[in-house]
Amino acid sequence: MIRRVRSAKVDNVDVDLLVETDWRVYVVEVRPRVEDVGALLAKAEVVKAALGKEAVPILTGAWIGDDVDKYARGKDVLVYSY
Repeated sequence: MIRRVRSAKVDNVDVDLLVETDWRVYVVEVRPRVEDVGALLAKAEVVKAALGKEAVPILTGAWIGDDVDKYARGKDVLVYSY
């Protein structure tokens, strides 16, 4: 089963895109700034606690700077640029 929710709200936390499968939930944020990586990790923890599944944080954007990319990957955040 897959559920996709844009502009999701989980325990009063806003998430740009939430993709839930039977085993995992993907927490996707469309923000390419270093400051947003920490917020994304915190949101993933809230989602994990609320839904009881592994939460995978993903940062995406049209352009993601090298500094943001390195920092996010260093924190085990998946990074997708389009």
